[in-house]
Amino acid sequence: MQNLTQTSQLIERKNQSHNMAFYHNLATILFGILLIPLIFFTNVHGDVIDDVCAKALRPPLCQKVLRGDPRSKNADLKTLGSIAIDITTKQAKSGQSLVQSLLKKATDPKQKSALSTCVENYGDSIDNLGECPGLLRSGDYGGVNIKASAAFDDFETCNDGFSDLSIPEPPKLKDSSSMSQGVFDDVCAKTQHPSICLQALRSDPRTTGADLETLGLISIDISTNETKTAKAIVNALLAGARDDPRLENRYESCLENYQDSIESLEICPDMLRMRDYASLNIRASAAMDGPDTCDDNFEDPPAEPAELRDESVKVQTLCSIVCVISNVLLKESHNNNMTLMETHNLVDDVCSKTSRPITCTQVLRSDPRSKTPDLLALGFVAVDIATNQARSGKTLLESLLKRPTTGPKLKTIYSSCLENYGDSLDDIGNLSGFLRSKDYGSVGAYASAALSGPDTCDGSFSTPSDEPLPLKAASDKLQAICAAVLSINNKLQGQ
Repeated sequence: MQNLTQTSQLIERKNQSHNMAFYHNLATILFGILLIPLIFFTNVHGDVIDDVCAKALRPPLCQKVLRGDPRSKNADLKTLGSIAIDITTKQAKSGQSLVQSLLKKATDPKQKSALSTCVENYGDSIDNLGECPGLLRSGDYGGVNIKASAAFDDFETCNDGFSDLSIPEPPKLKDSSSMSQGVFDDVCAKTQHPSICLQALRSDPRTTGADLETLGLISIDISTNETKTAKAIVNALLAGARDDPRLENRYESCLENYQDSIESLEICPDMLRMRDYASLNIRASAAMDGPDTCDDNFEDPPAEPAELRDESVKVQTLCSIVCVISNVLLKESHNNNMTLMETHNLVDDVCSKTSRPITCTQVLRSDPRSKTPDLLALGFVAVDIATNQARSGKTLLESLLKRPTTGPKLKTIYSSCLENYGDSLDDIGNLSGFLRSKDYGSVGAYASAALSGPDTCDGSFSTPSDEPLPLKAASDKLQAICAAVLSINNKLQGQ
């Protein structure tokens, strides 16, 4: 009970400091988790995170931090304590890296002195936290209390060092993690699996205080490394499947898929540095296609190995971070009038060579990625739009077939059209690969074949008025965007 009283007094004293840096705030929350509930191990009921965070100084932030870690799902209190220690240790290491970086740039003697002390404080904190997992495993909760309290004091000593010398704590040290936390939350909320995204960003010390562009570069690097890990897994699976031709073919295909993703990601840093955010988005999206295409190889038994499937989910999520960041940067960027004019001229020029220039322009400009001044990048955008248009057409036809009012004659026509759109979708599926390899002859052949699908469907109706208006509109859009691909391809051939 004395330990609890001392802990409560300690936390109350810490709470008086309004200028405490975000690392200290996070430490307060996590040390509150370690210090209070673990002492009353048998008195926690209901949702463990709710019970724990109710005792923290900042319950909402505590909830956000713990629930953002996928390991906390269904964790018991002891496991949650272990997770909290791990998160805090990583944050302490990130803080130490930031302080070391600030120390290298500092010129003021007083600030250098305070920062040097902070480096030692963070080191001591990391050492104290390093002893907590063993104490927790052995059930020595009093020992956890002591070490966590000591680590807490190390954080506070760093903060006090600036007050004692009557100099302001560097804004980066005070605010960077708070800013990063907000950026992480905003970015990860838009990804496929926010928990995977948050864990990846928070566990990398380079993300501390990073602006959005720097976070983009870090995310590209993380994605590239993870994709290489996935490729290594495929290589290992392939080595063990040489006696099974079916599996061997699948893994060889996956190997190509992941290699394509790696190549797409390796181009991304240059695009980010050039602030060509539209092209960055296209390349990151292409990188996501690799693992997704690999997954498709296992639609029929045997099932995809769990290890590879999990890695696929992780790679796609990490690549989606780059996509989200590129979209945010694209929206935030204010291109000058000349760039905007060049972009409009490119779309206008491409669509003017098609049979449906107005529809082509509308469909292309409906996608913000079409603002790229890069012709090849615009080609990838057009292919992506064409894919979505073909899928929409198929979905529409499937719904028309299910209508109870659809007679036998129309069912025959719709079934035929469904095949036409399916063929177009298959043809479009090959275009990105041909564009990447600059096989413009194949791009032209497959884009022309894709264009003929909806056109053949239109011709299945006795008169144009017999074709439902939504289907006709879908056909026009698909033909227009396929024609745009052909126009872009012709321009690329002429370069």
